[in-house]
Amino acid sequence: MERPKTKEILFALTALALGFAVVLGLAEGALRATGREPLKTPEGKPGVPSVHALDPLLGWRNKPGDYEFPFPQVDGVKRTLTIWPGHLRATAPEMVDSDQKVLLLGCSITQGWGLPDSETYAWRLQERFPDSQFLNYGTGAYGTYQCLLVLEKYLGETETAPALALYGFIEHHQNRNVADAAWLEVISAGHPRDGVGIPYCTLDENGALLRREPMVYPAFPMARLLVGARALQKRYVRLTARRRSSQQEEVTEKLLLEMRDRCREKNVPFVVAILSVSTESGLNHFRNFLTNNNIPVVDGTMPVTPEQTVPEDGHPNGEIHAIWADRIAPAIAPYLTRSEISSAPQE
Repeated sequence: MERPKTKEILFALTALALGFAVVLGLAEGALRATGREPLKTPEGKPGVPSVHALDPLLGWRNKPGDYEFPFPQVDGVKRTLTIWPGHLRATAPEMVDSDQKVLLLGCSITQGWGLPDSETYAWRLQERFPDSQFLNYGTGAYGTYQCLLVLEKYLGETETAPALALYGFIEHHQNRNVADAAWLEVISAGHPRDGVGIPYCTLDENGALLRREPMVYPAFPMARLLVGARALQKRYVRLTARRRSSQQEEVTEKLLLEMRDRCREKNVPFVVAILSVSTESGLNHFRNFLTNNNIPVVDGTMPVTPEQTVPEDGHPNGEIHAIWADRIAPAIAPYLTRSEISSAPQE
């Protein structure tokens, strides 16, 4: 049999490559015709400050400084977010010095995103309990796992145990805890060039909790140029995340138990404030789970109207934070040796 000549092979390969390119071009045109676009770097909201710095363990942490939001003022008060040394959101005009410390753990809701320092529930609790020192470790976009890591770090580095640890839970912490595909996409879109990793957990074949290294959203070549490449990237991420996403509720429950156990080892009371759950069944599930596992729980859930959110942002406003402080204060008072509650500040 006569072997193909080199020119014939090159011609066949060229024709194949051209045909493949034509098919890709047609597919790309069809995708763009539906309104899809390549991956873009988001512009973000003008003037919204960047308050986080990368962290190899936690993914990111609060960055000390004074940050002003572009949102409208509240009764003439600028919306200023103050981060103290130690990655803490300010809870008073100056840091209170007390050996009776209360750790506040949570996400942007506990942090009080978009609010003046004085409108967060953490600040209001500090006013209610002036003999205690409230340490607000609330950090934007954190999940339960990151809060556990913060708790462990504090307990491991501090000789004197705190008087109390309070965790502000919202249902969205569940998909964050397993690095759900949609959450990976959100973090990647907000930090496209930083390589931000999300620490997450999964379950092994026996149902035991596995701690994972921070995951960075995989970058497909040409995803910023071709719609097809972006579509393949998104499909890949969702397929690989499917199994761990199905574990999010159980992973979250095990993380809550880990937080409880770390506190028990140091004789630290642990309380969970449920701040946001969208359904009654979801609220009942977590309330029952916490109660059945001897974790005191505060129900902070309530309907939130658009008028009760930060303008142009959507986070709960100071009115909601005041209600949370009202609900949390009597629940934590028994755990504080100097627990006389000061009268609530006048609005």
